[in-house]
Amino acid sequence: MAASAIKKTSQEYDGKFKISVNITAKSLLWDVESCIESCIEKYEIPPESMWIEITEQDVITNAEFVIDKLERLKNCGHVLLIDDFGMGHTSLVYLQSNYFGVVKLDGSLVKHILDSRTNQKIVASIVELGNELGVKVIAEYVETEEQRRKLKELGCNWYQGYLFHKPISLEEFIAYMKECNCKEHP
Repeated sequence: MAASAIKKTSQEYDGKFKISVNITAKSLLWDVESCIESCIEKYEIPPESMWIEITEQDVITNAEFVIDKLERLKNCGHVLLIDDFGMGHTSLVYLQSNYFGVVKLDGSLVKHILDSRTNQKIVASIVELGNELGVKVIAEYVETEEQRRKLKELGCNWYQGYLFHKPISLEEFIAYMKECNCKEHP
């Protein structure tokens, strides 16, 4: 039911938004690829519109098995994201792998971006490296305009957080998308 509502909203909104699905290393132990593929076929969602997000810590767990599953999802056309990037011990290894198209900065880096010169340097370095490797960098936990401005100054142009919207139900999301569509396409 939820996926059909998203499909309908996607069609009304020209289908130009992405759906990010969080999965865990544990969910990769079963045939998650078939489940995802079944949903995108049933609801006619383009694979590149369904982003698959996994935390860095989960990638470390069962690394070879997890990477094999993620590689198959990427080969199906999904964009892969690493969540909580920048605080684990193997962050750079996963950038090197070319599996991931997006990294989401660990919230602890963003929360203190205004008052920590060290965090600013780390974020600027990750963004620069991401640009060089063709990997998008999203800053999570952006709650103030000042944080967004600082992140933009450091080269980060993708944001997520309460500054833009708090979590909402599916029904609220559909109403929000319809409202945005009306504003953009009178």
